[in-house]
Amino acid sequence: MLKIMLKKAVVTIVLIILALLGIIGLTPEAGKLKIIYFDVNQGDAAYIRTAGGQDILIDAGPSDVILSKLGEAMPFYDRTLDIIILSHPHADHSTGLVGVLNNYSVRQVYLTGVVHTSSEYLEFLKLLKNHPEIEKIKIDHRFNVDLGNETELQFLYPDFDVAAATAIKIYPFLKENLNNTSVVVRLVAGDQSFLFLGDIEKDVEAYLLTSQSRSISVQSATGDFSWLKSTVIKIPHHGSKTSSTIPFLTAVSPQTAVISVGAGNSFGHPSPIVLKRLSDLKIKTLRTDLEGDIVITD
Repeated sequence: MLKIMLKKAVVTIVLIILALLGIIGLTPEAGKLKIIYFDVNQGDAAYIRTAGGQDILIDAGPSDVILSKLGEAMPFYDRTLDIIILSHPHADHSTGLVGVLNNYSVRQVYLTGVVHTSSEYLEFLKLLKNHPEIEKIKIDHRFNVDLGNETELQFLYPDFDVAAATAIKIYPFLKENLNNTSVVVRLVAGDQSFLFLGDIEKDVEAYLLTSQSRSISVQSATGDFSWLKSTVIKIPHHGSKTSSTIPFLTAVSPQTAVISVGAGNSFGHPSPIVLKRLSDLKIKTLRTDLEGDIVITD
């Protein structure tokens, strides 16, 4: 009788393992790119699962809701983020990072190092300092990160040190405007590309389109924006009229635009002006306040 019970237990365990292997390794999404633009109310947070299995988080929204979002998006056994990118320190992009660092192992954090004195951001920096095992990469020049499987992150802006004391003198659009310190990063995966823009406003859009941007001066001067063109654009600043100019949208030439915005927010986001621009340019528009989490897979 004992042998029979043990045999049944072994069979049960094997079946459970096989079932888990089916969930973990044989799902249709295994080995495919997935991007989720989380609905975090009035804020920004996007999760990327690459075809190679890397987990990437760009911003973390205004609250701990990011923890439940990540819990749903990532396999239960995976509590490691390979890369976190903080676009800029405003609370609606950075507050959730405190909970993330307290609940997940993190390998790398990319940030500009710009100064901001909000309590949430200072707590995040303190936590980051207390985790020496996390590699911190400062974004102050243009560079690419090869993720394998024909996938890479292209850091396009800032291509100078926005945290430097002299930066405001050289680039007046930084004055009292953290939005314009936002990281611009492009994910390229095969023939698809995804542009993340934080909260940049029209001045940075213009900077990217002109020869001021010294890293691409020749390309910009000749009107070659292949380095900027993207299949999907995350509309900057939640669809505010301060951003998304027609020249910039035309240069990016996206098929789809995603607007991360809270329902009934007090800012009037997204602006009807921006929505009309997107409509006039025949760009399909998806909004988190209307759609909830927006999932894009290859």
